[in-house]
Amino acid sequence: MSQQHEDLADRPERSPEDFPPMDRAVVQILRRKTPAQRLEMCFAADRGLRALMEMAIRSQHQTWTDADVKREVARRMMALPEDFEMR
Repeated sequence: MSQQHEDLADRPERSPEDFPPMDRAVVQILRRKTPAQRLEMCFAADRGLRALMEMAIRSQHQTWTDADVKREVARRMMALPEDFEMR
């Protein structure tokens, strides 16, 4: 186990009172969800982010093909420099 994971494993679980009031409600809702439900929430957020990014790129580069837009979305999601050549 890496040092980072060991540090996380040693921390006591935080109670809802450790969070600001609005966050407490979110914490309680998330704790009632199964791991699969929480993972699906992450995937849904990723899909939403990609869709928003794709719309922004299409509006900025109206002549680009679908492949160009998808390539740019992938480049940005991987935080690659603008001059990185994706094939």
